[in-house]
Amino acid sequence: MAAISCAADLLSKHFVFSWLADKPGQGIDFIDGWLSFNLHINEGAVWGLGNEYPDLLLIVTALIIPAVVIMAYSYPCRNAPRWALGLLLGGAFGNLYDRVFTTVKLDYATQPISGVRDFIDMSVPGVYDWPVYNIADVAIVVGVVIYGSWSIFIDSQKKTESCADSVKAEDGCSL
Repeated sequence: MAAISCAADLLSKHFVFSWLADKPGQGIDFIDGWLSFNLHINEGAVWGLGNEYPDLLLIVTALIIPAVVIMAYSYPCRNAPRWALGLLLGGAFGNLYDRVFTTVKLDYATQPISGVRDFIDMSVPGVYDWPVYNIADVAIVVGVVIYGSWSIFIDSQKKTESCADSVKAEDGCSL
């Protein structure tokens, strides 16, 4: 799941940034006022927070990734937390890749910018305009929601069950 979500993120960023590179200052509207693709570089963390501390963001991400791997392998035969943590891990790797290897020149910047490539721009006209995001952000949020829901509603009930009792061998255990 981590490889799939990371690949989907990196491929979508490459495709959209290549597609819109020759349209400076323009986005592509899919649903007028609701959904569009606009090129944006996020130098910070979620919603641009912490953009004045890029090195700290790299360190925190580098610490979170092994922690998520350890957590995932602590659930050897429970697929829900492993899939959720795989989504989170794939999203973290996708955004970490951008922070380390991506520098983009956008029309609103005087020089190339390093940061996370975002492009999905959603809003509810007249109500709320979400910060621009990417597939990695979606994977992270979905992974956290699934893992949190599983932890609250299912894991607390299955604390005493063994792996053999809760999951059949053919269900597999892939991260």
